Amino acid sequence: MLDYDALVDGVAGRVQDKGGGRSSDEHRQRVRIALRHVHLPKLEAIRVIDYDAETGHVRFVGGELARDLVTLVESHE
Repeated sequence: MLDYDALVDGVAGRVQDKGGGRSSDEHRQRVRIALRHVHLPKLEAIRVIDYDAETGHVRFVGGELARDLVTLVESHE
């Protein structure tokens, strides 16, 4: 299980700020909004994660294929 704030920090640290010149706080806020309103709902809809907005916990629940995809993506970074 992963805490939402830890997820935001991790993604913000790995994703380049395409807005250029924005402060790290602004970049982090944009990542926070995108995760909450776009990415996490999509991943939950296809049953890759379980996200509880009240507690802020994110848990991977995907099957073997999803794990393989995550491993593949991580190996190319």
